[in-house]
Amino acid sequence: MKKLFFLCLLALSATVSMAQTKYLLRFRPVVGETVKYANSLSTSMTLPDGGSMQVNVNTGLDSRCLSVEKGLSQMEYTFTNMTGTISAKGTNIDFPKEATDKMIGKRVVVKMDSLGKAVGDVNASDFQELAGWGVSLKDFNSVAGAIFPSYAVGLGDTWEAEVTTNGMKLLATFKIVEVLDKALRIEGKANLKDIEQEVEGAKIKLSGTMRSQFITDIATGMVRPGTMSMGAELYMTMPDVKEPMKMVMIMK
Repeated sequence: MKKLFFLCLLALSATVSMAQTKYLLRFRPVVGETVKYANSLSTSMTLPDGGSMQVNVNTGLDSRCLSVEKGLSQMEYTFTNMTGTISAKGTNIDFPKEATDKMIGKRVVVKMDSLGKAVGDVNASDFQELAGWGVSLKDFNSVAGAIFPSYAVGLGDTWEAEVTTNGMKLLATFKIVEVLDKALRIEGKANLKDIEQEVEGAKIKLSGTMRSQFITDIATGMVRPGTMSMGAELYMTMPDVKEPMKMVMIMK
């Protein structure tokens, strides 16, 4: 009984210690190190005619730190794989291989500050194909998963930061939900309300909620491969369409 009591006391002490520990999170990747990511994004949406459509995209991305100067990390992101399928009305259509193959090997170079936010212009001179896929280069404003606060944070702490996704500026809330071995599990949430976007000349409005979860390495501020997940439930209002279109996105 005494041994059990002692073990419980140790466990309680460790839990209290983790809750009290604060971490000054910073984006500080290792120069020359390549981190490989693989993601799948599934998007399902209702159509104005009452039907539905689903788009599945699988991508591979290599992240490499080229240099660090004056607190800025020059990061290179290279697509290593891309496949996709569109499903609607019982028909599946694969993304044209000749189009997806053009993406492989293309790179984006961007400077990141110590809080994990892009600084200055994005160098994507050999990556113009992105424009044809509805992807904004502004999405590279944070590839650290979260934009870190200027102060130290610990288990249960929250902070807010402005993030950009597909050209939309959003105020996101981040929270440390678990302390792991040399890493932290972080959750993020952002609410959208009548965010205006322009798609192929038509103005639309987006409302809904976006959530994310990932594990960040304490030493480097990098997201650990295979730990990022994201979910979003959005409602899209279009001109001349009475009912908003519902869109559900899941990324793993």
